[in-house]
Amino acid sequence: MSTVYPFAAIRYNTATGTDLSARISPPYDILSEADKQALLARDSRNFVKIDLPHTPPKSAGPREAYAASRTQLDAWLADGTMIRDSAPGLYVYHQHYTYGGTQYVRRMFFARLRLEPFGSGSVYPHEQTFGGPKEDRLCLTKACEANLSPIFGLYPDAENLVAVELDAACQGKPLATGTLDGIESRLWAVNDPGTLVEVEQLMRDKPTFIADGHHRYGTGLLYRDWLTQEHGELREDHPANCVLCVFCAMEDPGLLILPTHRVLAGVTIDASLFRNDPEIEVRELSATDPSAVISELGGHGPQAFACWSAADQKYVALRPTNPDVLK
Repeated sequence: MSTVYPFAAIRYNTATGTDLSARISPPYDILSEADKQALLARDSRNFVKIDLPHTPPKSAGPREAYAASRTQLDAWLADGTMIRDSAPGLYVYHQHYTYGGTQYVRRMFFARLRLEPFGSGSVYPHEQTFGGPKEDRLCLTKACEANLSPIFGLYPDAENLVAVELDAACQGKPLATGTLDGIESRLWAVNDPGTLVEVEQLMRDKPTFIADGHHRYGTGLLYRDWLTQEHGELREDHPANCVLCVFCAMEDPGLLILPTHRVLAGVTIDASLFRNDPEIEVRELSATDPSAVISELGGHGPQAFACWSAADQKYVALRPTNPDVLK
């Protein structure tokens, strides 16, 4: 059961203009110091100034770096750069983008997700987490007392009932917009009580699979436990019992999953290595360039992937002989 709640967001003030293109940034954990400075050169009030106080964010940085983020957040709230919404709501988030000549819209929404330890409920991870990145995020959370970036959660919804319900409630102009790296973002706030209750109920019987943000989710658990140690048992509705999450249905037409590319440096592999493995089926591909490989690979089934063999200068398709191997 995924327990979601509305919340009153802290966000950029869009009273004088909804375009936030110069103030949005990619996820903090893919940015270098040079990336951060390039974003701040576009606009000194880009959110990266708060969300990435220390680089690289793979371990805890100096305490003053996180204190500076809190000082900046307070200053932007004081001067009106940012505001806190007065009413709780769910925040509908659409990403418009083009791939392969086709336009897509990925439909999502922001909500609070109730924390639960992995393995004890309906929130599922898919990767291992490490202490260093969580130390960085925990220092930032303690300083700012806020969730500054969400985890990305997927949920099953074959009929896209949640998205349909939310889309019906936000037909007007977006609250905020922004374009970055060719992707246009649009945001609406949904405050209608009936819609909020309906979405909470629709999500109640659905699991949440963390697609991205495992360290942020783990940080949420650590922060909640730290507060409990410092102040005693938290009340049931304490904000630290939840983590900010952006939700997307697995069946959403805009949730496009693309191939990923990995290079093994200093490793020589030829197809014979795989042909000697009874659990792997090997097929030579006729393609001679990467884009053609992707096209040809589509005819080899959903579990196939391509490998370039530097030893014999060929592409081959590999797939398991047992389709249930991942189980």
